[in-house]
Amino acid sequence: MRDLLDEPGDAWWDDVTTEATEDRDTLLARVLADAWATAEERMGDDPAGWRWGDLHTATFENQTLGQSGVGLIEAIFNRGGFEPGGTGSVLNATRWRNPESFEVTWGPSMRMIVDLADFSASRSVHTTGQSGHAYHLHYIDQASLWEVGEYHPMRWTRAQVEADLQGRLILVPEE
Repeated sequence: MRDLLDEPGDAWWDDVTTEATEDRDTLLARVLADAWATAEERMGDDPAGWRWGDLHTATFENQTLGQSGVGLIEAIFNRGGFEPGGTGSVLNATRWRNPESFEVTWGPSMRMIVDLADFSASRSVHTTGQSGHAYHLHYIDQASLWEVGEYHPMRWTRAQVEADLQGRLILVPEE
């Protein structure tokens, strides 16, 4: 696409679904006008009030009870209204499928930055949290970090893990 910008008359610019033969400038002007009209329709006439986050939101839907069809149960398991930036072709990509909505339909479930020179300087974040229990502290506690592109430290050494320990589960095999 980038190379085509230097070729205004290239056949790739033509919208074959129309009678006319479009060139680059005609097609780009139409796309810009359509995008502006969509933005006005969804966010009002004043561009100063337009926010991508008003359109591009993420809801984390539980794959079992979050799709139960029972609103009260779905409200317990599904969490949403997060406003990640971006689009599908950037770092930390979030994409949508429905042409009528910009609601996030996929994105990274986990991001991490690993410092190979010093693993202790590494960072990560999950989209939601580390617990699958809807009432647990760690069910959705990482979503706000994920939303804005922030991370938490990764613990690599026993000393780091024990210094940040919140609980301990010891499994003992039955004799």
